[in-house]
Amino acid sequence: MKTTLCFAAALFVGAASAVAQPASHYFTQGDLLYVYDGTQPLPLSNPVSLGFPVTALEFHPVTGELWAHSPNNSFQSGTFYTVDPITGASTMQFESSNVVTPLGQGGAFVSFDFRQNPVSGEYEIVGFNDRFLVDTYEIYSLDGTLLYWTQLGGIFSQSNHPASGYDAVNDVVYGVSSEGYVYTYDAADGSILNQSTGTLNTAVASAGGDYFDGDFWASYNPTRGDTVEFATIDPLSGALTVQFDVTTIGYGGTDTTQGYAVRPGPVCYESETAWSDGDRYTQRGNWATYTEYSANARVALYAGQTLLAGYVEFSAVDPINNTIEITVDLEPGFRFVQGSDNLKIQDYASPPSGNPSPGQFAYKSEQSGDWGYSATVTVPANNYYGVHADVQDLSRPCNPGGGADFAPKKKSKK
Repeated sequence: MKTTLCFAAALFVGAASAVAQPASHYFTQGDLLYVYDGTQPLPLSNPVSLGFPVTALEFHPVTGELWAHSPNNSFQSGTFYTVDPITGASTMQFESSNVVTPLGQGGAFVSFDFRQNPVSGEYEIVGFNDRFLVDTYEIYSLDGTLLYWTQLGGIFSQSNHPASGYDAVNDVVYGVSSEGYVYTYDAADGSILNQSTGTLNTAVASAGGDYFDGDFWASYNPTRGDTVEFATIDPLSGALTVQFDVTTIGYGGTDTTQGYAVRPGPVCYESETAWSDGDRYTQRGNWATYTEYSANARVALYAGQTLLAGYVEFSAVDPINNTIEITVDLEPGFRFVQGSDNLKIQDYASPPSGNPSPGQFAYKSEQSGDWGYSATVTVPANNYYGVHADVQDLSRPCNPGGGADFAPKKKSKK
């Protein structure tokens, strides 16, 4: 995408910022954690390795911590972790295999959510456990105490629900069974309140699910490939509406998407100051640089002094208007910070000195927040230029779902 601005005689036409998606979608394939908020370039190619396979994900509604469940021993046991979605560091919370129901040995959760107990006010884990011989709906305290369980279906039933979501307004849990029906359960005791009139395909039935902002969501691989579809489901009819899909790099497409959680707001990315390459304004302190003009020259745009964020090109002088065009091409993994005046340019007749003040630059504009954006600006011809941009780095998310505020509580696995 490209925009063109004209600053001849300080006159210009600006472009509006891209509108961010309202939610970030986290999902796992094997031990890889991906996140998509509608703005990242596809295919997604920067997953975080957690070091263990994940069958279920969920964000704590108060602390923002990302919880994950990993199966052990061919689904005969499982462990809950809190994980840092930036680094992949994990902290074990408790093992579901420590509890043995009268109907069979411990198993692995295929989906779970957080529910606030209406009596105690404490948050608990509610979810579906694929136990040996039977499938169960279970409630745990966050210290690993089994508070309640009930059997779903009969022996060797297919009643586990890999895609599920908790609706706090109605205090119910929605779950897609292996047969493709959508069940509505009373969150307090797991009793069935409704079964959908229609069924979903088995790809959705083995998906990840979450309830967010009034909708029951599912993420799944329709063909076990590298395409992941995200859809909303009507719990009453079982009708499915595909909202969008993404492609991924890094897993190989040999298994389905399993863990899935939705978090409000777009992903946050670290912001950096970027300058066109050249001589420093001052040799002390500020590393800002300016560029000596040369017709048709192309120089690097560095963010944070060392990160290659893109390139800046200077056109030949237009002899009629005595102007040049400056084009800023961002690399695919960078975008302009969304907000006003994210690209600033100043021209000079002689080499400048002292600390620059980009906020006082003569030619300021707001560029799109799309990744890999290209912008062209027309400015008066001169001998030197300071080209300053505020950019974000796709490879450096800041605090999504915990991040730097993540506080381990128990012995770390990694």
